Amino acid sequence: MCGVIGVYYPGVPVVLDTILASEFIYHRGHDSSGIAVPHARGINRIADAGFFGDWPQKKREETLNAADRDLVALHIRYSTIGSKETLVRNAQPLVINGSDREGNDKVDLAICHNGHIYSSQVTERPGYETDVKQIAFPIYHELNQGTEPELVAGVTQMMKQTKGSYSFAGYVCSGENILFFFGRDPWGIRPLYWGKMEGGGIAVASEDVPLCNIEVGEKKRYKCVQIKKVPPGSLFIYDGERVHVHEIDCQREMECGFEFVYFSGYGRLGITDSRKSMGKCLWQENPIKADMVAPVPDSGKIYAQGFSEASHIPLVEGCLARNRYKGQRSFIQPTDMLRKKTIKRKITVTREIEGKKVILVDDSIIRGNTMGLVVKETWRARPEELHVLIGSPPICFPCYLGIDMKEMDQFLYIQFAEKLGYDKFHLDIYQDGSIKDEIIAGIGEFLGADSLSYLSYQGLQESLGKNHCFGCWNPRGYPQVFQNDILNIVKKLEHE
Repeated sequence: MCGVIGVYYPGVPVVLDTILASEFIYHRGHDSSGIAVPHARGINRIADAGFFGDWPQKKREETLNAADRDLVALHIRYSTIGSKETLVRNAQPLVINGSDREGNDKVDLAICHNGHIYSSQVTERPGYETDVKQIAFPIYHELNQGTEPELVAGVTQMMKQTKGSYSFAGYVCSGENILFFFGRDPWGIRPLYWGKMEGGGIAVASEDVPLCNIEVGEKKRYKCVQIKKVPPGSLFIYDGERVHVHEIDCQREMECGFEFVYFSGYGRLGITDSRKSMGKCLWQENPIKADMVAPVPDSGKIYAQGFSEASHIPLVEGCLARNRYKGQRSFIQPTDMLRKKTIKRKITVTREIEGKKVILVDDSIIRGNTMGLVVKETWRARPEELHVLIGSPPICFPCYLGIDMKEMDQFLYIQFAEKLGYDKFHLDIYQDGSIKDEIIAGIGEFLGADSLSYLSYQGLQESLGKNHCFGCWNPRGYPQVFQNDILNIVKKLEHE
């Protein structure tokens, strides 16, 4: 999972303000970050490990020297492939200058993307070893003069040969001509928003929150207005004066359900309402009596609000307190050891739950690291009862569309399914019913809670609507075009 932002406002400095706006999608990744800005000899890529404020002094100075540019493509990365050694080398944006070995003399390209390409070409075709190259190279190969028809042809070719999820943003420079462009895959698995800047210019971002907050310019400040979602399968091109929209392969939108459960920030349009709805549905399915509802900070907060509103059980946020100075998200830490250390440092349980019947609410359980430690710490405060409720169904199937969950055995649910003798490829274990209930009971006992309940798969679909990708909860929840491909990939990897 990654985040992209792009801004083009002819004649107005945008670089530093765009970097500031990227803080609103910091939760989407902090393994590496980078920008691509035009300069006299093509496009300059400035990138390093960590977030922008973590960069070495030399990189920060290089960024300041580019502060007057009116065009920037920005990327923050949570890596789904690659090692620590390749982190900086694979940091985006990807830049191809006309002077490069694979370039032509007339056209420069910068591009960044969010998602994951699972096509075999990523590993089998020379030069296509990363997702962004598989997106960039088909586009660049059509750019002889850097014209709009060539760009449309390149994106069309890319969409034909590429399988997976992607939202992308970038620009083409050909002499004095600039084409700023962005788009989404045909099913819109990854989110992308765009808006017009006051007085001229355009901006795009993975979530709407950066666009709601960005202001560019020096003496006069310009805000982003008319913010909208980019339709699936479409390509937007801005030439500095007008926006042209090309509908290349527009299918029914099937945005990732896990974006709504976990990844997208609270401020994004629709996220709070969706999570609150899931919390209310959780109460309808599990009407447990208790003295208080306690959210696991901060991921369980909105779910707990919905549960409390529906049940009329008081919501007490302070009994699990978060250390605000340890804010990294444990799920996107690169190793299991780092995840556990992050969890231990960021949550403290207070004594006000002593002798009370407590309901702990969180968004999901994947590996079990967070909830296992939270339950253990909560019991130390001596509640009378401790019930764990999860605002989504069990995560139990790998994702090949942008979330770093590619091995079945990492899922706590699958581990217990196999302990009970169930085949992890048997579809019955993914369906609501007695088999799933048996597996969940085993997990609850392992965690040490008096009870454990998840939102049902049906409840998730009712809360979000069925036009989403639900593949990490059920292999038949992927958009149909991906189902057989991903099931075959997973089975092949499991038997190697």
